Amino acid sequence: IVEQVGAGVTHVAAGDRVTVDPVTSCGKCHSCLRGKPNVCLHLATMGVHRDGGFAEYCLVPSAWNFVESHNADTPMTMLAMAEPACVAQHAVRKSSVYFGANVLIFGAGPIGIMAGRWAKLAGAAKVLFSDVVDAKVEFCKKCGFDAVNSRTQPLEEVVRQTFRGRLADIAIEGTGYGSALNQAITCIRPFGTITLLGNPAADTTITKACHSQLLRKEATIHAIWNSHYSNLPINEWRYTVDQMDSGAFDCTDLISHTCSLDELPEMTAAIHEHRIDTWKVLYTADSAK
Repeated sequence: IVEQVGAGVTHVAAGDRVTVDPVTSCGKCHSCLRGKPNVCLHLATMGVHRDGGFAEYCLVPSAWNFVESHNADTPMTMLAMAEPACVAQHAVRKSSVYFGANVLIFGAGPIGIMAGRWAKLAGAAKVLFSDVVDAKVEFCKKCGFDAVNSRTQPLEEVVRQTFRGRLADIAIEGTGYGSALNQAITCIRPFGTITLLGNPAADTTITKACHSQLLRKEATIHAIWNSHYSNLPINEWRYTVDQMDSGAFDCTDLISHTCSLDELPEMTAAIHEHRIDTWKVLYTADSAK
């Protein structure tokens, strides 16, 4: 909730319910002048390069960073999920998901599941998730998706069973592991698309056989970073909040834990030390609970 605005700010006003794009860009570099501020050469991110939202108050540097919700019934917790929701949408958009497409997603975490939901909204016929944790596979199924543990089941065989004998049209690799990238190459059809979403978890390599498949399939590989705020071709932040406001896109079921500011250090340590199982964890101010 906006508490106060600086001199000359008209885009937002005190009392507005907003979500905040944490990425700040210079507006002057080659990327920014091409309308791609998400890959600004001088990019800075709140919570990374400058103070962020783990505080009672957060100083947001520009009206550019705000997207207002127009539905008072949209939960504040959902608006707090707008950034990962936009990243997921950006991946689906870069993948050029189309009506009737069969989409394979690696990684059944919150962003992966949100990507699955965007893919369905974009017209995908089937979405299949691959993960190596049974709990995530089962949660995907509860969310209405097909899902498989690729560590215990033959993935290519399951892909063909799910997609009626065909390989995937599009694979979104959200884990950052080379093993998943190799599987993505194996499981897409000729002229298929692979979109790299996950940050590298380790040295990411592909086998010689998979390299050969990339060539023989004439596959297309996309990579994504952050999400798109500019109005051209479309402001993914505005679209995300509009879809949240309309009820077409929901992600509140992905929130497994919330904590207060005082509880935040212990919660962070528990996550880092794998003492608790989580999906999405939010620091939730008392006024927003």
